[in-house]
Amino acid sequence: MPGDIVLGTGLSFASKDAAPGAPLWGRLNDTRTRLLSVRGPQTLSQIQKHTGRKDIRPQYGDLGLTASLLIWPDLLPSSNPKHAVCVVPHATDTILKKEAASHKDPSVTVFSISPSEPKVLALALMDCQFVVSSSLHVLMTAETFGIPARWYNGPDSNAVEKYLDYYEGIGANRTNASARTLNDAIQMVPMASPVSLDTMLDVTTRLIQMFPFEELCQTGSK
Repeated sequence: MPGDIVLGTGLSFASKDAAPGAPLWGRLNDTRTRLLSVRGPQTLSQIQKHTGRKDIRPQYGDLGLTASLLIWPDLLPSSNPKHAVCVVPHATDTILKKEAASHKDPSVTVFSISPSEPKVLALALMDCQFVVSSSLHVLMTAETFGIPARWYNGPDSNAVEKYLDYYEGIGANRTNASARTLNDAIQMVPMASPVSLDTMLDVTTRLIQMFPFEELCQTGSK
């Protein structure tokens, strides 16, 4: 809509959303739409390509990076996690769900995503020693809390660009970070979180500073 404010979002890179002529590009091409921050450089590149807005220079940083400092500062990872490996398939990832359901390793625990109850899942992650997921925001949540996570990039997963967009946005090289099967993900050495405390503080501070609190509060009071 005219006057939209884009803060910390990123493209899904699904073909129907990113195709030339998609409604999204018309909205972003409206000069009344303000792009304050986007997930990463791949989102910015697509916006510039399809809208012609070469002048925009938004900051990088997905809102998910604020999970541990701003959204759930009361949560802490367990010092003695109950679950060795937690598998969290994306809601649309039927293949990882099948792989997880047929996995016989008792150290593997499978959690489902409930978009309406994100804190329930966040609480569950606090008891995980290692997380395998095809959901970007599950990976992001685990990593902001310092929990090692492995990106599952199977046949039914979302577009690769979405994940690389996040990692490039925080300056992390994760081009070889994904696993194609659940067995591979479990056998690969867990990766330390690429998200440093300095990065989380920087992104959280910038997003708070950019957020148009006064403008939105005035609009809401009219």
